[in-house]
Amino acid sequence: MKKPATRKARFWRGQEPWPVSLLHRFLAVISLSLGIATNIALSAPAEAPANIAPPQFTSISVNAESSGIELKWISANGSRYNLESSSDLISWSRGTTVTGGTHFIDTTEEFFEQRFFRLTLTSTPKLHNILLIIVDDWGIDSSPIDNPTGSNLPLMPNLESLAETGIRFQNAYALAKCSPTRASIMTGRYPFRHGIGSPAGAVLPVSELTLPEALSDCSAYALGSFGKWHLGGGNSGPRNNGGWPTFAGGLGSGVADYYNWQKTILTDNEPPQTLATTSYTTTDTTNDAIKWIADQEDQPWFCWLAYNAAHSPFHAPPITVAGQTNPNPTARNNRDRFETMLWAMDAEIGRLIDTIDRTNTNIILLGDNGTPAGVIQPPFDRTHSKGTLYEGGTHVPMIVTGPIVSTPGSVNEQLVHCVDVFPTILELAGGDPKSLTTTLDGISLIPNLQDQGQSNRAIVCEAFGRTESSPGRAIRNGDYKLIIFDDPSRSTDTAALELYYLPSDPNESNNLLSRELTDVQRIAYDQLLEINLELGGNFNQ
Repeated sequence: MKKPATRKARFWRGQEPWPVSLLHRFLAVISLSLGIATNIALSAPAEAPANIAPPQFTSISVNAESSGIELKWISANGSRYNLESSSDLISWSRGTTVTGGTHFIDTTEEFFEQRFFRLTLTSTPKLHNILLIIVDDWGIDSSPIDNPTGSNLPLMPNLESLAETGIRFQNAYALAKCSPTRASIMTGRYPFRHGIGSPAGAVLPVSELTLPEALSDCSAYALGSFGKWHLGGGNSGPRNNGGWPTFAGGLGSGVADYYNWQKTILTDNEPPQTLATTSYTTTDTTNDAIKWIADQEDQPWFCWLAYNAAHSPFHAPPITVAGQTNPNPTARNNRDRFETMLWAMDAEIGRLIDTIDRTNTNIILLGDNGTPAGVIQPPFDRTHSKGTLYEGGTHVPMIVTGPIVSTPGSVNEQLVHCVDVFPTILELAGGDPKSLTTTLDGISLIPNLQDQGQSNRAIVCEAFGRTESSPGRAIRNGDYKLIIFDDPSRSTDTAALELYYLPSDPNESNNLLSRELTDVQRIAYDQLLEINLELGGNFNQ
């Protein structure tokens, strides 16, 4: 796991501790405790499954900034542990319940005695498979479940079936373009933190802790990524920058031809292979995912499935897709072809879902940004489409279905964001997002999925970089949304601000700052300004 700079404590297994400062003496005793705990202080309840081994401590480190103690151990898959402490190995005090393979101990209180730690296994919940489906260039205007009164909508029966068996988030957001969204899903962090505000030259920093890396540290899930990458790093980028042991798909922003494209394959530590592929992209990507999932047999898996569809070029799909007949084989304009591309993707999603155990698989599906200007439809216009910070560029469909969902067929109104996918999947896999030392902007949506609810919070969308003509930050808090058009790389910029009330103005045509604000509007505006200041990130106001 990639972590902030740490210094490792030396293990002491019986020798006299060295005469150093109180902090170092504390570390030596902790190291002694770790050595002892590894041998005699680990336990599991008698009813624990015979094939579940007790956890084993592997390292201890001190955060260089906070001096907090971080324990790491090898975790039994999906297990939850009681972390207990003792000063004499006789009397043990119950601490917190932990999951995953790490736990951070705040040392704001001084310790003047030796401290031993042990983990006791509390439960081994069933680990469900996880399927993440990312649809390219798909906003709510082109979703039959999010815009049912739209004049032109694609046929997507499998999407509608997923919504009927799951939960639809009607206020879900991504970033304005695909690379920032993918980087934010991979890291659980806003663009100003990971640095990718535009697809131009986007390279996911190797210093970022990625979702597959976090999963590798806390579980034995098989990890596979199929389809579009677009986060740089060359032929080995998905592995070296992203942490994927298995990848098959396109590396760039899209394919030049849906029937003639370059596919890169990465398997474990083998050299990358790149080959010309002439099978229809949507079908080929689905085939790769189906084969890989079948190969996992009884091992739990996480599959990242990122379709190129319905990104341009708008190439009509074959006459027959997944055994179904193209509903508009003679489509003559881009909008019609865009819709048939979404239909074909929906058909392939249906074929994939038919091959997996739905009772043992949690599925998350969302768009990566809004609909492109040339094919967008009401309530948005082409000036408020993909690539912009307006609703048409960032408001996307999102569905979650599977055994984690308590109330199938429900609709959730809470503001959610693509950064929430990281902690949600990590927790679904038995990990603990709170145990990470990296700053996460996302929150786990599991309380929402289980009808527990949680406090509303603001969500943030950003765009910046050398090719962005209108860089800035958008913040939605409740029904109000503030857009700050500003280049974060230029401290001398004069920011232009726009404020909208979305329930009555979904296309954001009525800038409330063009006139005197009411008392209610002023309160909302001040709150949004305060949120911007708290975020930092060099956006002016």
